[in-house]
Amino acid sequence: MRNKIFLILFLSFLVCFIYGEDYKSFISKLNLNLEEIQVTTEDRYINTIWALTSKDEFNRNGKSIILQHGLLDGGWTWLILQEKSLAKLLCDEGYKVYLPYIRGTQFSKSHLIYDTDLNSEYWDFSFDEIAQYDLPEIINLVKKRDGVEKIDYIGHSQGTLTFFLAYMNNPEFMEKSINKFIAVGTVPNVNNANHFILELAEKSKILDLIPIKNFLTFPPELGQVLVQFCEGIAKNLCHTFLRMCFGGIEDTGRVDYDRLGKNIFMYMPGGTSLQNVKHWIQLYKKKKLIKYDYGIIKNKIHYGTISPPEYDLTKMKNYKIKSIFSISNADPFCNPVDTLEFLKNIEDPTIVEIMNLKDYNHIDYLWAESAYEELYQNFLKFLDQ
Repeated sequence: MRNKIFLILFLSFLVCFIYGEDYKSFISKLNLNLEEIQVTTEDRYINTIWALTSKDEFNRNGKSIILQHGLLDGGWTWLILQEKSLAKLLCDEGYKVYLPYIRGTQFSKSHLIYDTDLNSEYWDFSFDEIAQYDLPEIINLVKKRDGVEKIDYIGHSQGTLTFFLAYMNNPEFMEKSINKFIAVGTVPNVNNANHFILELAEKSKILDLIPIKNFLTFPPELGQVLVQFCEGIAKNLCHTFLRMCFGGIEDTGRVDYDRLGKNIFMYMPGGTSLQNVKHWIQLYKKKKLIKYDYGIIKNKIHYGTISPPEYDLTKMKNYKIKSIFSISNADPFCNPVDTLEFLKNIEDPTIVEIMNLKDYNHIDYLWAESAYEELYQNFLKFLDQ
């Protein structure tokens, strides 16, 4: 077994050497500085954060912003569009941009106690723990490093859900820490989501058949092998798979996979725990914003009740963080009905601007070149107000 692993890693490094580019050189070519930071959470997970700034030292506005990736993704996703990516645009505007990799993703697989073997206790987490431990620790780190009282936050998909959950866990902390919030592909729940993958996973129970605890988690070096495979003999297959994953049966055609495919596959998928994926399916099945359901016996141990508790939506009543919630008719994971219903929990709905987009699927917000003009320029105006 060890010999096989060694051979895979050796071939990975060989391909990487031949290919000649990794995230460091990619970021440097964008005229950006990269600093890799590690932060340890209260429950002892060690996560990596990429801190980006413009190489033009005079181009700094003193503001800090977090761009939080979604499920099975990573900080890399905010750079795929290169010169037109949101991370690059914000750096050019003078922001210090933080791209966190939350627990279980490619660059954040360390713990002070647990190893990360396929069935290690390391993988016993879902977005509950990400919201409870990862996000507050990341926010505190950015505030402390940069000496600022408040920072801005942009989240995509799961990065929006965990923001809402972190707020419900501790509204006072979030109100004191966050200046403005932009939800990209807003997912406060998946009650009315209509992606066939959710339906398939819920009805087939296929996740229960997986014998390991992690989910699509690979060493970063294997991304170079994937690039060769998915931009070579399996190009059409891989591109079709991506279109179906993010857009469902119908694709908007906004993402140029032929041009961006090499960038995408370098560090995709980002990976997570199987428990985290199961938690999403539980939300879809029960149509409630609940904590992870371990089953009757384990629920009693974890929560003191036989059923998992629901998140307290009344905690959103006094929400005062100026925000944009983006929605789209073509997003199979983010149904506009769910976002608009969630907004009703906020006493002052005028604090939130709804950005209603036409024909954007779940990943178009980040990878479609049209996002540069149609979304990102508006984001900048909002952040500068």
